Amino acid sequence: MNRILKNLIYKIKKIFYYLPIIWKDTDYDYESIYEILYAKLKRMEKIWEDDTAIWSYVRQDKDRQSIKLAKNLCKRLCKEEYLLNALIPHNKKYENSFRIESFKRVENENGTYSTFVKSTPEEDKSFTKCCNHSDYMRKQDVNLLYNILKKNESKWWI
Repeated sequence: MNRILKNLIYKIKKIFYYLPIIWKDTDYDYESIYEILYAKLKRMEKIWEDDTAIWSYVRQDKDRQSIKLAKNLCKRLCKEEYLLNALIPHNKKYENSFRIESFKRVENENGTYSTFVKSTPEEDKSFTKCCNHSDYMRKQDVNLLYNILKKNESKWWI
């Protein structure tokens, strides 16, 4: 009976842990899967930090590192800051380029609208390069995450 009660309390705590994450989940946004997976890996990492765990074994440190890396990749994929980071050198070189401040309001006979301030071909080329680098970095993180999961999925959940 004591074990049943402990198990019930454990499951109720898990409901409260996952409820805010599931509440924010959207069916149309790929970042949600990474948020859910991040939460799962964060819980697992905490459990695996306990050296007295029942499943302590020789390769535990390596598996713990894999879980931590996968968790951190999920966090990066949730944040979606790849373009923001790729644009840092671009924005230093071309001040206020490709930012909100770069838009101006234009009025004509059809009304008021916003347009982008013209940029030079050099700025456009630099921006395109940043976008391509951003895409490359994101794909690299996705591939690394899925390779880690593929390699470890059967041994993490014992």
